[in-house]
This record gives sequence, C-alpha cells and structure tokens, in this order.
Amino acid sequence: MRRSLFICHTYNMLFAAVQIARFNLQEEEKDIVLTDYTVGMEEIANRLRECDIFSNVYYARIKEKYHGGGIVKKIRKTFYIFESKDTICRTLNIPDINYNNIFFCNFDIISHTIFFALYDKREKIEFHRFEEGYSTYTIYDDYRILHKFVKFFCYMKRKDSLYKCTKYIHLFEPDFVIYNCPYEKIPIRKINKKDKKTVEIMNYIFEYNEQLSEYTKYQYIFFEECFCVDKKYHINDEQIIKIIADKVGIDNLIVKLHPRNRINRFEKLDIHTTSVAIPWEIIQLNNDFSNKTLISISSGAILPTKIWFDDVTKIVFLFECTNQYPHMVDQNYRKYLEYIFNKYGSEGVSIPKNLGMLDSVLH
Repeated sequence: MRRSLFICHTYNMLFAAVQIARFNLQEEEKDIVLTDYTVGMEEIANRLRECDIFSNVYYARIKEKYHGGGIVKKIRKTFYIFESKDTICRTLNIPDINYNNIFFCNFDIISHTIFFALYDKREKIEFHRFEEGYSTYTIYDDYRILHKFVKFFCYMKRKDSLYKCTKYIHLFEPDFVIYNCPYEKIPIRKINKKDKKTVEIMNYIFEYNEQLSEYTKYQYIFFEECFCVDKKYHINDEQIIKIIADKVGIDNLIVKLHPRNRINRFEKLDIHTTSVAIPWEIIQLNNDFSNKTLISISSGAILPTKIWFDDVTKIVFLFECTNQYPHMVDQNYRKYLEYIFNKYGSEGVSIPKNLGMLDSVLH
C-alpha cells in the first residue's frame, strides 16, 4: 500500500490536510506530523488520533530549533537542510520516512531537509504542495534567502531541487493562483457544511460547542488585525469600526479580537467583542451566516467563507478606506481579490473605495 506523509504547522494546513486525506487518498496509508508552531497543537494531535483519518498522528516540538533568531541562528538553520535521515526522523518524532508521497505547504527548512534526506529516492517519491491560505495563491516561495541558497547549492553540485521535483499543488480554488505555477493543480474538495461526518470530525478535533456561537446574534462581524502590535503601521481601524458602529447600530456589531492584540481597544467604546480561541472556520462550519456580513481591513480570515465553503455570506474589505495601506495589500493581493470578486460578484464581495460608500455596502 502506498504511504503518504503530511507536515502541518497551522490549523489552516490541518483543515486542508484532512480534506485531502479523506477525499483524495482513501485507499492509501496516511500519516501526519503536527508541530508546536501553533499553540494547542499537541491537544489537537491527541484528539485527531481518535478520528480514524490518519494511520499515525505524530506531534513534534520543533519551534525552538527552527523559529526566529538573529543572523547567526538564521545562517546556522539554513544548513539544517543537510541533516541525515535519522536526524530528521528524530526531529519530526517519526520512526521512519519511507513514504511514496510527501505533502507540505511551504518551501521551508523542514521540507528541504526531508527532500535531501530522500534525495536518492526522489524519482520514486511524489512531492506535493497543499494550501495553507491566501499566500499559497499569491507567493511562489516566501523563503527568499533559503531559496537563493538552495538554488545556488543545487547549481554548484548539479543536483535536483525540491522546486524542480515538486509535481503537484492542491488548492480549494486552483484557478485563483496568480503566479506562473509550474505544478499540476489538483482541487481540494470544498468543505460541505451539510456533511455530518465532516462536521462531527472537525467539532471533535477543535472541541466546538454551541456556546461558541455568540456571533450569530450580530448582523455584522468585524475581524480585527494586529496593526497596533506591528508598530510600523498606524492604521485607523479603531476609527473605522466606530463609524461602522454608528451606521449599523452598536448592538448589531461584534468585533472578533485578534489573538496577538492583548488590549481590548473597543471596550471604552462599548462595542461588543469576543476572543474565542478556536478557529473561525469551525464556527462558520456550524452556523448559518448567509444573512450576515463579515468585515475586515485586509485580513485573510474572512476569505475561507468563499474559498473553503462557497458560502453566500457577504465579505467586505476596507483597506481602500484606511489612512495607509496595510503591508499585505500589494499587487498580488489585489489580483487575488479580483479573481474572487469576478467569481462571486458584488453581492458576495465588496471593496468600497472610501468611507462614503459604506452606507451602500452595509445596507
């Protein structure tokens, strides 16, 4: 039987991995590694083991080894890609790495390390990228320094690279990729809210309960971003939220606080807020938001409404109404939103050009 291994650092990766495993690889043995890049992932791993989706669920503590650091650590980390097969197995807490398919999201150090550890078998192994979020559609490789190092090394040693040997990319919306994608695009099955098995599995993994459905009481849900933490950006989102509250009524609006923001900036404005810890997608999976409006300045958190679920819920982006553009609003981001707008139309997606257009967008 063919064997597949998934590497997942985030909840978004896990959502996609579960869909691929359940609907694209039914006849294969499937293992998954969840890492400590996301808080609470060990508990998620424990519950995932009971769901009969993956043959083996491994949990790996790798953040201290790979994450962050100064220039010395970053240079040292680059050379981890040459670690042995035994070393990467110990790092990932897996007994072996003898797989026919390797699924990864990004061209990070771990992906390259696995590739070079399996280099002699590369022609017998299929390497797959899969969706993490909107960046998978807009950025070919976000690890630019590592990319240059690997390309230089492979050129000098006349070796194949992971970039060359990757053959497939799995996406919820394959036609939305904006860069020149060199891989065969394979669609991920959309998450069906009427599929009781899917709902049951996701609810168990993330411990959903109906008490987490307070969002449904509000017509408008605003997704805060971490501008006040990223000091180089001084986005006037607080002012914009106050304007929205005045227009729609304070009891019709709730702000979903960003987990990185430790201060509730809206308490003094008497605006309703929530800081539910589970992923928003689990809440959307369990509730009907068809008559609601999800609003954000530029957050990708409201995109799965369309990309994953195909919901009729309206989403609104307000980056054109701010005093400066957030860093993520670049040419690629705009092109990606254009694809979404072309598919779902103005009834599904709105990007008002100024605050004067808010009335027509919100009502």
